[in-house]
Amino acid sequence: MDGVSEVFSTILLTSIFLALVFILLPFSYYTIMGSVAKTEYEYVKHGFYSIAAYFPMIATGGEYSIDFPSQYTSRGYIEIGRIDIYLNSSSQPTLSFSCMALTQGANVGGAPRGLLYGVDTHIVNDSRMIPRIYEYRDDNGLMIITLDTCRLLLDVNTIPTGNYSGYYYVLTYYNLIISFRGSGSLRIEPVRTYTAYSNIGGNLWNITIVVSDYILGKSSSYNVIDLVKTGFGKEYAGIPFSLTIAVEELVVEV
Repeated sequence: MDGVSEVFSTILLTSIFLALVFILLPFSYYTIMGSVAKTEYEYVKHGFYSIAAYFPMIATGGEYSIDFPSQYTSRGYIEIGRIDIYLNSSSQPTLSFSCMALTQGANVGGAPRGLLYGVDTHIVNDSRMIPRIYEYRDDNGLMIITLDTCRLLLDVNTIPTGNYSGYYYVLTYYNLIISFRGSGSLRIEPVRTYTAYSNIGGNLWNITIVVSDYILGKSSSYNVIDLVKTGFGKEYAGIPFSLTIAVEELVVEV
């Protein structure tokens, strides 16, 4: 009887052990996969930081590349905004630009941190503030991180014209052209710069720039005074003298 009892006890213990293994195995699998996804997501986040930090070099003709793992995260791109430029109180925009963003999503925990890099304003006088990195959760609960350049870089100079001073504005929009190949790497480089509008030598008495930011869910409007404040750091009396709007196209291969 003792031998039978020992065999029964062994079978019972083995059954309990196997039951625990089968119960804990899925939990362990999802825990490990969740940890790997979190690590991969954080790696990509730091990759976005690196691109943003090197953006001034990229914008002046440099090239930047980085390997991005994407086994447990999803990479893509979305339209995150629109820039409409109205000149001399026109009812229709003279120029319009659609803003694209590179995205990476993952099923990871934690609260989204919102703005991670850059600024929420859309007219800047420093190329380091052109990139923006933003983190949020989408409607499906995925954590999403985006990298966009939906801003205008402003350069403004004073030009004496008789009894008053005019302003020479140069606004540059950095247009991300995303080529999605599904590879494990990312490469970004400028391919061309062109003049989208120029009014050299002719007075421009009004300009309105409306930026629709789909991530923030709001629109912002900027006028001549905003441009002068951004360019000079304070308000000046006067009117713009001339305006050039340039577009630099940057191809992003992912």
